[in-house]
Amino acid sequence: MVRLRFLGYYTEVVGARELEVRVGRARVEDVVRLPGVPRDEPIILVNGRPARWCDEVTDADVVVVMPPLGGG
Repeated sequence: MVRLRFLGYYTEVVGARELEVRVGRARVEDVVRLPGVPRDEPIILVNGRPARWCDEVTDADVVVVMPPLGGG
């Protein structure tokens, strides 16, 4: 199962800090959009590395979704 971890306001959007989803093989976008994450340019890491919407994930992966960072 793909383990999805949510940080920041995405925990409120999804209603959980972590979910597990069985996908076999899928694109990052397909997995992240399942629990209702809007496509507003979150930062996505797959197994600790930056990922794009079109990258492939499998049931062994950990996907972290966090809001864009900002500051000044």
